[in-house]
Amino acid sequence: MSVVTLLLVGAILLGVVVHEKKPQEWRWAVRLSAQDLIRWIEPQIHAPDEVDYLKEVALLNDERAEANEVGLGRLRHVYLALLTSGFVQLLIWAALVWARG
Repeated sequence: MSVVTLLLVGAILLGVVVHEKKPQEWRWAVRLSAQDLIRWIEPQIHAPDEVDYLKEVALLNDERAEANEVGLGRLRHVYLALLTSGFVQLLIWAALVWARG
């Protein structure tokens, strides 16, 4: 494993031209135009269709819904508590006003 790592590091260093021995100024010796790179990559990638898109959106929606469920559950409980508290306060106020007449 370490021999393979050393060979890979050596191959990478052979592809780098060092200018003024500053690591910030290293440049790759081999350059590839954007058009050649696109022609090389495009055949390897299948074009996504609507089915793939909808599948990914549905899976992402499920993940987000599960992640939000804990926070939304707490928010529902707080909202219900506030509504109940407001209703009880309204009943107490109405009872006091009716009693004082």
